[in-house]
Amino acid sequence: MNCDAARERIPLYLYGELTGEQEEALARHLDECRTCRTALETEKRLHRLLDTAGAAPPEELLEECRRALGRAVEGRLPAQRFGVRTAGPPRRRLRAPSWAAGAAAALAAAGFFAGRWSAQLAAAADPGAAGTAMEVRYIDPQPGGRVRIVVEEKRQRVLEGTLEDSPIREALVNAVRNPLDPGVRADSVELLKGMAWSAEVREALLYALEHDPNDGVRWEALESLRAHASDPECRQALSRVLLRDRNPGIRSAAIDLLANSPDADVVGAFQELLRFEQNDYVRLRGIRALEALGAPVETF
Repeated sequence: MNCDAARERIPLYLYGELTGEQEEALARHLDECRTCRTALETEKRLHRLLDTAGAAPPEELLEECRRALGRAVEGRLPAQRFGVRTAGPPRRRLRAPSWAAGAAAALAAAGFFAGRWSAQLAAAADPGAAGTAMEVRYIDPQPGGRVRIVVEEKRQRVLEGTLEDSPIREALVNAVRNPLDPGVRADSVELLKGMAWSAEVREALLYALEHDPNDGVRWEALESLRAHASDPECRQALSRVLLRDRNPGIRSAAIDLLANSPDADVVGAFQELLRFEQNDYVRLRGIRALEALGAPVETF
């Protein structure tokens, strides 16, 4: 994914409109691109400002925006260039010509902000609805002037408690897999490190150790598992990290942890490491570990 594609998807991510695959692709790009991470933080700040804004736009302005949006769509996207198709229950789907994609994206963004602002005004008028986001997913006109609308509602909650509380622990375990925010993942791993005795916590930490795209998060996960390096499941994960992790510091730390609980599989992992390792320091650590175990190293 390039920066242009990432910038287009950031607003959709903040509105929960990306698929899991799209979120993962965006997460990988953000981990490598400081500029786009800054763009994401800017979008988040804008959303927070909108959330806390006390001034409401005049209704006349909203109506004019809607009319302008309609005129722009009619002027830029001729009716004969659209296709209408039906899949399953009756539902209109408009396909814009490729030359209008940029304009359509801009108009869609304007619609998103206008709709979000209107929803917040409604929430302010009804305190019981605060914290709930409603999204219309499907509209089906019915006979007799009725209409059937499928909506999806999402409500924010604030959890408070200790790590001994199941909801807190479950939220942190889920946050370890947060695809877009390495800071949230790192904080979660840091808080969970004292609870690696729990099977579900240890599974989350092992996942972070092997799969997190951020070096700092993987390092935190490795440190969190230090006391459990003798567990068979941890040894297997550390052996894979030894052979696959792109960070030489993490590979070197994995050598230290594996050397404290050697077995035949660990010796095999050290020997395999020496076949391909390009970092001289890591190679030296691997050779010393094999020598300490009395395993042969001369063929490498």
